[in-house]
Amino acid sequence: MHQRQSSRSLNASPSRPSDPWLQSKDLRQQQHPEQHREQQLEAAEGLLVEAAESSKELLGERHPFTAVMRYVLAGVRSDRGKLQEAAGDYRAMLQAATDALGAQHYYTRFMQIPLACCLVKLGEYQEAEKLLRAVMEEEGKVPGGEGTGIHGEAQVNLADCLGQQERCREAEELYRQLLNTGREGEQVFEEAKVGLAKLLATSKQPDE
Repeated sequence: MHQRQSSRSLNASPSRPSDPWLQSKDLRQQQHPEQHREQQLEAAEGLLVEAAESSKELLGERHPFTAVMRYVLAGVRSDRGKLQEAAGDYRAMLQAATDALGAQHYYTRFMQIPLACCLVKLGEYQEAEKLLRAVMEEEGKVPGGEGTGIHGEAQVNLADCLGQQERCREAEELYRQLLNTGREGEQVFEEAKVGLAKLLATSKQPDE
């Protein structure tokens, strides 16, 4: 008769020989996390460029999948600090949305926000502010829209834009509006809370 194996031996994971290459790879990633992240972003950008171009050729510039690829590509380029290229991607998407859906469509207004955020990073505050205020104005016409959805996203990013221009009182007012109307745990509420804390920590005498 065969002896029953213990449950421990049945459930135990099989041991595998150590791989020096994998060990050295893990060590390099731990020692140089920023370099590893940049390598990942570079690889992701290359794949997204190919995917976006293929989708454009097969499905067309205005197809939703093409738009998604361009959107993600723009985000990766922004993360890599390639802000001019990212802004160009966002502008192209905004124009395509405007042509296909109209300037007042929800998706078109949504696309103004990442473009504005990219412009803030580039220091192009005037255009960014104009885009964000336009989103807030249109979304504010929707009953119950103020401080929620893309109105809230536009407002919290406008506050950041104003804060970077040292228009601290205006920025603080926008942050506090979001905190007064939002709820704990909501993304925009948490972003406003963090943004206000940073603003108050860095501005000793706002607007003076």
